[in-house]
Amino acid sequence: MPKIATICITDDESLLEGILDFIGNLSKKLKFPRTKDMKIRGACEELIMDRIKNAYPNGGLINIDFILTADSLEISVQDKGLPYYKSENKYNPENIDENASGLEDFLISKMADRSGSEKLGHEGQRSYVWFALPIPIELNKPAAKEHLPLDYDITIREIKDDYQDIINAITCIYDEYRYSYSYERLYYPENFKDLISLKKFRSFIAVNAHGEAAGHYGLSFSDDYRSMPEWATVVVQHPFRSRGIFEKMLIHGIETAKNMGMHAIMTQPTAFHTATQKIATRNGFTATGMLFQYTASDVISEYNTDGRRLDLAIAVKILREDTPRTVYLPEEHFDFLQGMYSRLKAKREYSKSFCSPAQDTDIRYNINEIMKSGKIVVMRAGADFEKELSQVTHAMRKNKIEMAEMFIDITDPTAPYTYKTAKDAGYFFTGITPCAENCDYLVMQNLFGAEIDFDIITVIGEYTDLLNYIKIKKE
Repeated sequence: MPKIATICITDDESLLEGILDFIGNLSKKLKFPRTKDMKIRGACEELIMDRIKNAYPNGGLINIDFILTADSLEISVQDKGLPYYKSENKYNPENIDENASGLEDFLISKMADRSGSEKLGHEGQRSYVWFALPIPIELNKPAAKEHLPLDYDITIREIKDDYQDIINAITCIYDEYRYSYSYERLYYPENFKDLISLKKFRSFIAVNAHGEAAGHYGLSFSDDYRSMPEWATVVVQHPFRSRGIFEKMLIHGIETAKNMGMHAIMTQPTAFHTATQKIATRNGFTATGMLFQYTASDVISEYNTDGRRLDLAIAVKILREDTPRTVYLPEEHFDFLQGMYSRLKAKREYSKSFCSPAQDTDIRYNINEIMKSGKIVVMRAGADFEKELSQVTHAMRKNKIEMAEMFIDITDPTAPYTYKTAKDAGYFFTGITPCAENCDYLVMQNLFGAEIDFDIITVIGEYTDLLNYIKIKKE
């Protein structure tokens, strides 16, 4: 049923008059006769006052929802205040003293066409009144026509400090994700500008000859992957799709990173359709890892129709001569990872040696509450690593994290020990993030009991081989 309005109020009786005025205006618009209008206002007054008086001795918030259909109006009151359940007694006008606790229900039942209450567990409780409309209304609105761009002659330019460019970039991102985007800080122009000035982010906007924004991408820089930016925050506006703009922006990003002298570039193709995997492969990226259940279940997406977390992949492209280094690989993945490095054309010496920890653990983590995800980076495992990891995992569970990713520096000799300890703690192998200037990472994940539905993951080529390998090793 379409909700036309929600009003949130504190437990303050002085706010009631304004709410009733709103209800009265809505009643007139829906052409209720005056006698019925008085009953609607009276029933709502009893309903709201009932919650204010009985649910909130210590303060709280109450949501009032207005739901309109073609032939009815429902007004409900929902809150998470102290449990207050209505009297099971029926009001008896001839015995007021004994049954006075049922008076509000009695009055509401006489004024509303229907009324009721329900307990919602952790969501609190909800009471409602329902009224049949005197005249049915037409709710269907004509579908809005999609805006057709004035032209498709696209150029890509970097955003520096031009305020209008920043607003256009934010609008592109917002149109795709609304407020479900994992990095909401980008929605604030001053923050957006600060990230650029701090050289944490380079932003590029694709526009046509008339200045209409067709898309956006960014290069995101992190100390975890020095000299390997991530090609990210990629959006192509709907009217401009299926015209090669996504690939044009990827090629532009590769050339930009190359001109900056970057060692490599990374991106995260989707694993719920194959288009981005095809484009990444066509432009020289190698599939190196999977990120299962990576996006939060409430992230707005045309592909997220059933409220599940969506899967991504990791892909890397080397841009300049690779620096030789030794990597310490877990024995069970040794051959598979050697093959992956070979496809990357990365210069590596390989070691299976298992080094027991001697120094202190170097571990850090952060939690993204919007994404319900956590990130753990282990540069070195010490003798206390098992205890440290247990504490970090406990913190993740306490914060109701649904997916944690772990990055283990495999240029450190303790990496095989780190991997085994993490595996024993419930983390599983999903690939590598190689070729940063400072290190290579083995990637592991913990889904905290959630199962992976391998059948709904959509992959091709190298991504298929990678997914099948992970599936076999996880079983």
